[in-house]
Amino acid sequence: MPSLTPPTANGAVQSSSDEVTSIVIECGSSYTRVGFSGDDLPKVVIPTKYGKYTNDKGEDVYEFGLENVHRPVAGKEIYSPVQDGCIQDWDGVAKLWEYAIKEKLKVDDLSEYPLVITEQMWNSSARRAKIAEMCFDKFRSPAISFVKNPLCTAYAAVRPNSIIVEIGSAVASVSTVLDGNVVTKASFHSKFGGDFLNYLILEEFKRKQVEVIPSYLVKKKKDINDPNPSTFLRELPGMTDSYKNFEIERVLDNFKETTLQVNYHPIMPHTPLPPNIQRPYEFPDGSTYIAEQERFGIAESLFRPVEFGPPGVVPEGTLGISELIYHAVLKTDPKAEVQMELLNNIVVVGGTTLLNGLTARIHRDMAQFFTQFHVKQPYLSVTSTERKSLAWTGASVFASLGNFGSSWVIKQEYEEQGADVIDKRFK
Repeated sequence: MPSLTPPTANGAVQSSSDEVTSIVIECGSSYTRVGFSGDDLPKVVIPTKYGKYTNDKGEDVYEFGLENVHRPVAGKEIYSPVQDGCIQDWDGVAKLWEYAIKEKLKVDDLSEYPLVITEQMWNSSARRAKIAEMCFDKFRSPAISFVKNPLCTAYAAVRPNSIIVEIGSAVASVSTVLDGNVVTKASFHSKFGGDFLNYLILEEFKRKQVEVIPSYLVKKKKDINDPNPSTFLRELPGMTDSYKNFEIERVLDNFKETTLQVNYHPIMPHTPLPPNIQRPYEFPDGSTYIAEQERFGIAESLFRPVEFGPPGVVPEGTLGISELIYHAVLKTDPKAEVQMELLNNIVVVGGTTLLNGLTARIHRDMAQFFTQFHVKQPYLSVTSTERKSLAWTGASVFASLGNFGSSWVIKQEYEEQGADVIDKRFK
């Protein structure tokens, strides 16, 4: 079971972590964060998705980083190397990490830097072994360690007994940390996170025949006195569907973050909402959309995915965020004092948790589910940047502790024992 006090292992690095600076990597579905152990925030935050096209010489060109990946290039495809919170595209991730470490972090020689990799609870042994192989063989790192995301978040929030609610783009997860250990049986995840909201937003736009024009096509904003689209739109032939969709997602993300609202009370698809709920949204081309009840209905899908998801998209029995928290609490421990402590230490992280009203709704639902307790408001980081980076920060602090030295697998061990040593130490 993962622990805030790493287990002792023969042959692991014995020197104090105060003497060894490591590089910490969190590779999420949307963003990859890289920096040095002991720092409060990562020095490098770049999109995990990358671009690839063939140049005039017939050579493959890879593009990483915010500006590069969004740059319009004819024939450029966009790739997502992380699916369901886990690495799938190994060549792409290797190039992504190399870019982040060498080009952005300015570290040319990794042979002096151990690597700390955060991972999801459901990451497989096979993937973990593949990461180790990449770090030792390609990057020539002297040592490697893996730490679970919820454990890192609990450590950064200084809450050894807590419920970690992480809602990112591709995945929503709820995990229990008790006495500094992740409780595997009380950890759940769902694929209905921020990307699911984007899907619902786009479906609503299609239903209302609203065209989403991404920024790269906008020459200047629309003029109501000039109906000619050529005066405000660019013509860029050869753009791939994957690039167009990637840029549309950027608009959907902005709409989601600025316009959606989680209702304090649960609602159903046809629940009448109070008046004056309209909110205007301006698209990159200057056109305006007036959002009304869909502001609440789409956000409600995080809590009631079956009722608010299109038929056939969400399997029957899929639980929403509050229900996942409820089951995590019950699965952890039947004792009332333990459940009360967990409920009063709910930590909310991830970009999608920035939705207006989300934490208030979680607090309301928990108070309804557990009427016998006085439930406090969930813990939030001070800034949105901190909330998005809390798992990385926890790993950074974790790796800088003196007793972390016993949790490394060094290269010599790996060469002698192979993937077995990775599997045994980081189950």
